[in-house]
This record gives sequence, C-alpha cells and structure tokens, in this order.
Amino acid sequence: MIIQDLWKFYGDELVFQDVTATIGPTERIGLVGANGVGKTTLLKTLVGELSADRGRVTCPGGYTTGSLWQAPSDTAQSLQQYLQEPFAEQIELEHAMRALEREMAELKQGEGLQQAMGRYARLQDRFEHGGGYDYLVQMNSVTVGLGFSDLDLGRALHTFSGGEQMRVSLARLLLARPSLLVLDEPTNHLDIDAIRWLEDFLAGYSSAFIVVSHDRYFLDKVSTQIWELQQHRLYQYKGNYSAYLPQRQLRQAQIEESLERQQQERARMEFFIEKFKAGTRSRQAKSMEKKLARLPDIERVLDDPTMKFRFEPRGQSGNNVVFLENISKSYGQD
Repeated sequence: MIIQDLWKFYGDELVFQDVTATIGPTERIGLVGANGVGKTTLLKTLVGELSADRGRVTCPGGYTTGSLWQAPSDTAQSLQQYLQEPFAEQIELEHAMRALEREMAELKQGEGLQQAMGRYARLQDRFEHGGGYDYLVQMNSVTVGLGFSDLDLGRALHTFSGGEQMRVSLARLLLARPSLLVLDEPTNHLDIDAIRWLEDFLAGYSSAFIVVSHDRYFLDKVSTQIWELQQHRLYQYKGNYSAYLPQRQLRQAQIEESLERQQQERARMEFFIEKFKAGTRSRQAKSMEKKLARLPDIERVLDDPTMKFRFEPRGQSGNNVVFLENISKSYGQD
C-alpha cells in the first residue's frame, strides 16, 4: 500500500495533513497518539471507509483490507456459519466431494465410474491446493484462543453481548487473513489468556497489519514499527514501542534545538533590519527582510494532554464499611 500526501478535514477542522508512507507486505505497525488525535479516522481512510480530502492510497491488484468495523450482514446466522464465510469455496468443494462419493458408491464398473473418479480427482486436487481441512484447524485455534466454547458456535450472532460481538468480529477478521489487517484497540474485550494468544497469532501472521493500542506491552510484543500521529502529522519510527520512546525524545530535542537556533537567527536579523533600514545600508536591510520572511516555521512539539485528578482528604465516614456477626471459618477438618 502506497500512501501519498493524505489530508483530512472535518468541516474546517484539520485532522491530519501530508501523511505519506508505504506499507510493505509484512509490515507490523503500531499506531499511537493521544485520544482524539485522529487515529481511527486515519485507519478508516486507509481502508476506504472514509475519503481523503487530498492525496490518495494506492494498492496492487488483489490487495484486501479488513477491519473490526465490518459488521455481519445477517445477525440471525450462527457463529459457526459466520466464521465459515472466509472458507466458502473450500466448504463447497468438500460438499461436492461428499456428493460425488455417494454417487460413485451407486455406480458399477464402467465408463460412468471412470468419469466420476476423474471428476473426484480434480475436485480433490482443488480442495487440497486450497488447504484441505486446514480451515477446521484455523477455526478451532481462533475460537478457542478468543475464549469461545463449542456451545457458542451454535448461537445466533444477535445473542452475543457487546463485548462478545467485538470478539466475534475479531475472530472473523483473523480467519479472513486480508493483505492488511487493521485492528483498532483489539485487546479491549479480551482477558489475559486471549491477549497472549493474539500476540502469538500476530507474531506468526504472514501479511501486514496496523494495530492501535494503549497497551505498551502488547505493542512491544507485536510491532516492529511505530507510527505516531501528533499535531496533525504522522511520524514513523523503527522498532517496537520501547525502541520508539528514545527516538521520539531525540526528535523532540532536535526540534527544540533547531527552534532555539532559529529564534536567535531571527532576533539577529530583526536587529539588523531595524538598525539599518533607514541608513546607508537600507538595501541590505530590505534584502534581509526578504530572507527573514522565507524562514521556515518550526512547530514546537506540544506535550500530549493529560488529565489530572486531585482528591481532597476527608474525615472518617460515620457509616460502617463492614459489619460482621457470628462469623466462623474452617479449613478441611479444622
């Protein structure tokens, strides 16, 4: 995927500008930034759910993207039916093979049986080329890994709670294995075991993915590149989250140093202009004014906004916190 000079506005409000990047076929990207900075908007623009106001996203033929925002069209179907959708062609081949097996069992030796056996061989070759019964292994791995039981497979999608629906969408997305996997806070509704399983799954994922997460330990495990959306611009860093932090600090220090040098240069030029604009060196002063106007703006790096809480100490409450009466406890025979 090639991203060229993307800009996005909501009304008059700038969300991001000049986003330019390339996503290789096996990139493992962690996208970070303060809440409300536009991370989800950027991801939705990349997968085509939102349009950019300027720039473009180019993908090669056959390139697919998948995200957690893609909801099922039929919520009356069972979880198993929904998760089987990425393997529809494989399941159709399997059913055709079973039907042909029953047909061959009724045929006697002869030309008809030979023709049926030839059709069966071709079906079997396509089935095995598509992975054979590996789709069953994949489905079992994903459903168990994300905490679904065998009973859950028969439940209609609309019977799952909001948190379970997110796990359903995640399971379906992982089984689809798109060229670019887009995961926006995938660990929000997962327990510790499911998070660990997802880390292992992404470690073995053969295509590219972008994941948004506030879990720095998760990003350390799965990402080899960090993208940061800050002050409407995208900054790219090599390595996982722990490697990104010192690189970010270095970039900020370099910006502050450049800003200080520029301010000193600006002050020197303004002093020269003011001193000589009406004297014998007025031509030089005018030239200096033009040079001053061409100085590029260096944007100071602003700290991410943080919330601060202050709880004033209070006196002891007059209410009983715990009241126990006639309590007993035993261990074994004791």
